[in-house]
Amino acid sequence: MKIKINWGWGIVIFLAIFLGSIAWRVVITSHQKINLVTPDYYPKGIAYNEEINKRNNYENLKGKMLVSQTVENVVIQFPRTENMGGIKGTVLMYRPADYEDDSTFTISLPDSFSVMTIPKGYMKRGIYKVQADWSEDSLVFAAEESIFINK
Repeated sequence: MKIKINWGWGIVIFLAIFLGSIAWRVVITSHQKINLVTPDYYPKGIAYNEEINKRNNYENLKGKMLVSQTVENVVIQFPRTENMGGIKGTVLMYRPADYEDDSTFTISLPDSFSVMTIPKGYMKRGIYKVQADWSEDSLVFAAEESIFINK
C-alpha cells in the first residue's frame, strides 16, 4: 500500500510544522531573562545634562583615569587637579551582560592619594565598564573605561 501525498496534504503538513516551530520559539523566549540596561533608567535619563557637564570637566583634565588589574584587584588611578584636594564619589562596576552583577563602591581618598583598589574575587569573568563619578575641589567629574576581567 502506497501512501500518496497530494498538494492539499503538503500544505497541511507545512502549516503544522510552521505553527509548531512558532509555538516552540514562543515557549523558549518566554523563559528567557530580560534585563533592562538598568532598573532606574528613567531618572538617569532626566539627569543626563548634568552627566554631560561632568564628562566635559573630565575631558578638560590633563590626565585620564587609568584602569588596570592585578591577580586579585582592579586598580583605578584617578587624574588630579592642580589643587590636589580629596576625592569623593562612587565607582560603578557595570556588567553589560547582566545588571544583577553590577556593584557600586564609594570613593573616599585623602588629598595625596589617587589610587583605588577593588577586589575582583566576587566578579565573574567578562567585560565590565568602570563608571566613576567623583568630585574634587568642588568640581564634579565622570569617566568610563572598559576592562575585561580575567579569572
